[in-house]
Amino acid sequence: MLEEFKVYLKGRGLTAEDVARATGYSERYIVNLLNGSDPINDRARFRLMRAFPDCQDMLLSDNNKECCQSSSVV
Repeated sequence: MLEEFKVYLKGRGLTAEDVARATGYSERYIVNLLNGSDPINDRARFRLMRAFPDCQDMLLSDNNKECCQSSSVV
């Protein structure tokens, strides 16, 4: 799921530090998400979608689309 997002970031010259700044997470946490050390949870997915709205489809897998439809996941 995050492979497409990693390609998106690389293509735009964005780093884990940029993503961390945009989401409010630590750079270490973002690095761990992107390399698969930490699984992505609904809250992280929602924050990424808010920071990168044009990436929503690549951040949602088919079986997780309902997880971030509510604004209550902040």
